[in-house]
Amino acid sequence: MEDPNSEDGCFPGLRLVTKESTWGVDRVDIVPPLLKLSKYAHTKGNIGFLYNGSVLDERPCGWVGYQVESPNITLHALALYVNRTAELYPGLSDMATVALASSQNENATQVAEFVRDKGYGLVASALCETYDEVAHLIQNPETLDCWLTFEGTDNMNDWVNNLKVLRTDFCGLEQYVHTGFKNSTMAMVLEPSFQNDVRPKLGHCRDVEVLGHSLGGSIAGLFTACAHSNVQPGQQGHDEYNQIAFDKKNTMLMDFL
Repeated sequence: MEDPNSEDGCFPGLRLVTKESTWGVDRVDIVPPLLKLSKYAHTKGNIGFLYNGSVLDERPCGWVGYQVESPNITLHALALYVNRTAELYPGLSDMATVALASSQNENATQVAEFVRDKGYGLVASALCETYDEVAHLIQNPETLDCWLTFEGTDNMNDWVNNLKVLRTDFCGLEQYVHTGFKNSTMAMVLEPSFQNDVRPKLGHCRDVEVLGHSLGGSIAGLFTACAHSNVQPGQQGHDEYNQIAFDKKNTMLMDFL
C-alpha cells in the first residue's frame, strides 16, 4: 500500500519487526512472513528489525527481503515490541511505553490513569463492541501532539477477520486491501463513540501519529492510507473516506479523561 500524497509512495513513520539471530539462524515474528504466501505486501515505509542483543537493522522504504527465516510465535508478543522499540529507538520510547503499551487495554479508566502517570493525557476512547476492539487518543500536554492507537488481535472475532484474505477496494485507493482488515477498520471507525468522541478531536492535535500492534498495525495502516486518499465525492470509496478523514482545526490542549 502506498501513500497517495507522497511522490515515492512512502508513508512517514516506521514498520517494526522483531527478530533474533542465534548460531547463524534468523528467527522472525511469525506474522510478517505470512505475506510471502499471498498477493499482499506490507504498507510502504521505512523498516526497523528489532534484534535481540540490542541490535537494530534498518532498511529503507521499498526494500524487499528474500532471506530464509524461521517464523516464531513468541516474537509476536506486544511486550517484546514495547521493550525493544523503547531500547533501540530512544526517540520513540514514550510512544512505545505509553501508547503502544496501553493499546490493548479496553478499560479507559485504567488507561487514563496509566498515561497520566507517564505525563500524558487520554483525550478519548472508543470501544467497538462488534469485534471487542478499542482505540485511544492520547495527547502530549507540552507539544500538543497526539497518538491514535488501535488494538491488536486478541479474540476469536479478530482471527475470523484475519482469515478473510480476499482482496477488496477501499477508500478510493489504487491498491486492493485485505477484506478482514477493512472490516475491522470500518467497524471501529463507525462506532458512535469513535465518530462522536475521537474523530472530532483529531483536528485539534498539532500532529497525529497512528499506531498499533498486530491487527492494530493493519488498522493503523488502512486508517492512515484512507485519511491520505485523494478520492473525490461521487467516486467509489468516498463514503469510507467521509468516516475517517478529519479537518485540521485550531491546535489546542484538550480535556483529559
